[in-house]
Amino acid sequence: MESESQPESYEKTGAAAMDPPDSAARDAPRLATGQRWVALGLGVGALAAMAWLGLNNPLEHSFLPRCPTEQFAGVYCPGCGATRATHHMLQGRPVVAMGYNPLLVILGTPLILWTLVSLGYQAATGRRVRRWQMPGYVGWGALVVLVGFAVLRNLPGEAFEGLRPTPVEVDRARARGAE
Repeated sequence: MESESQPESYEKTGAAAMDPPDSAARDAPRLATGQRWVALGLGVGALAAMAWLGLNNPLEHSFLPRCPTEQFAGVYCPGCGATRATHHMLQGRPVVAMGYNPLLVILGTPLILWTLVSLGYQAATGRRVRRWQMPGYVGWGALVVLVGFAVLRNLPGEAFEGLRPTPVEVDRARARGAE
């Protein structure tokens, strides 16, 4: 009886004979040399930016912009406090980082790590990392979480205080007191 998965005349030869049929590496498309350099450059640039941010407190550098949503509209966007939260995460203080942007600490950290690992893999091997196959409702769910987080962190009351970033003025006063 013939195999249903392959015709009888099918034969693997050479290197293809050694690869398992469901090999993820075989299925992943190869990157062109230029694309590998782009992946390497993005990865190195992201690591350099993270190293700088980990070593330098954002409050001490005036060229970092304030959130325009907070500055002009007076409300916190889902990203408010993310730069200071990232600084504290890179300093090894996740509990302090939660005081600035809990959504970034909980959901953003794994995504950032995945992105850096996949860029490193692409640069090293020349193969793309397989993309996650997500149903369409995941994107809508992410949008609902972002909008919900933005709404909740702007509601009055002590119940939502933990979702708001620590005000910059309070941060600066703490920094002066620590000196």
